[in-house]
Amino acid sequence: MGKAGLSQYVRPMIFGFVSITEVRDVKLALVSRRRTDRAGFRFTTRGMDSDGSVAIATETEAFVERAGVVTSFTTIRGSIPLFWMQFPLQMRKPRTMIHTGSREERAAFSTHFQKLSEEYGSRVVILSTLNEAGAEGILNLKYSREARRSEKIQLFKHFRFFSGETAPVTERLEDLYKDLKDVLSAQGLTQRTVHETAIRKSQSGVLRLNCIDCCDRSNVTQAHLVNSVIREFVLDDLNPTEWSELEGGLRELWYENGKQISEQYAGGAALKGDLTHYGMRTFSGRWHDLKSLMNRDFSNRYSHGMLQDGLDLLLGVVKEHDPIHLESRIRPYFPRIVIIVFVVAFVCKNLNFSRGLSVAFKLLSAMSFGGLLLVMSMPEAWTVKSALGGTKATVHLDPTTYLPLE
Repeated sequence: MGKAGLSQYVRPMIFGFVSITEVRDVKLALVSRRRTDRAGFRFTTRGMDSDGSVAIATETEAFVERAGVVTSFTTIRGSIPLFWMQFPLQMRKPRTMIHTGSREERAAFSTHFQKLSEEYGSRVVILSTLNEAGAEGILNLKYSREARRSEKIQLFKHFRFFSGETAPVTERLEDLYKDLKDVLSAQGLTQRTVHETAIRKSQSGVLRLNCIDCCDRSNVTQAHLVNSVIREFVLDDLNPTEWSELEGGLRELWYENGKQISEQYAGGAALKGDLTHYGMRTFSGRWHDLKSLMNRDFSNRYSHGMLQDGLDLLLGVVKEHDPIHLESRIRPYFPRIVIIVFVVAFVCKNLNFSRGLSVAFKLLSAMSFGGLLLVMSMPEAWTVKSALGGTKATVHLDPTTYLPLE
């Protein structure tokens, strides 16, 4: 576009979130920029592609302007950089498919963190908030193994967001910040004055966060850590009352940020927004989560599939070498389900072995027959054992390319 001389007619835009507020004499801003390399929606776009691009890759920069000096701190979030997927079937939590690992996956993993290192600096810190049980536990274990092999990753940290401990999550988040304080301090901050274009000092390194969706747990954790960095290294001279006011403004920004990013990717507002907004769980927050879950379910089931097709066509990103692109994600399940519906309807209409058969028995027989066909059409289920939690987890995998982890 630049060679054609059209760049002057194109308005630069970002996809994500931007908001600015002012508290006392301090301006606060939050800017989230989503990448288009692997754009998509919650269950139609997961994990990483062969080029090392991940779903919901989002860079979030928090700005503080005070006395003519602008200071910022950057963090990123993105889907787990492995080959994995979830089929968008008619259920709330689709089965998780995990690739066993290959040269192509390891090359893509290396490429992903090579890009991060080149863009942000060598101090790349990973913070995973995945569960330790079930499919999330297996993903977390595999992620940590791959991270230990990489020279581009300074630290891999796992945080148990859902813990059996009695301490509230806000207290455990504060303990997490204390553990990461030194590495975050070493990354530094970006700083310049309002009237100068030159940067006084620049951040070197980045914190990369993820959960399974990179919407709910990620936003709560990201907000707490970034606010803590601002409190300790930018606004450290404020008294508790002044900081409380500024923190309220920051919390509002993070709440709206999480809501916007989640609506774009998952089809509903971020869950646990009250933790971000108020630092505690509330009745209204839980009610809000229920409504958000309903919105997500509707979007995931009825609209995201067609939207994904349109987005892929618009961006021109359909690639045959992508091992987990749309064509392999939705294989012929829909035709099978349609056939099963017709079979069930036919059986209901023609099941007349005896006049004494009740309608309920006919319906039950037809549903059982249809369910058997549906189960037979699904991928084989493998029972694997998570080395983290020591608990068994059933993960449904395609035996041809997606096998159980050892």
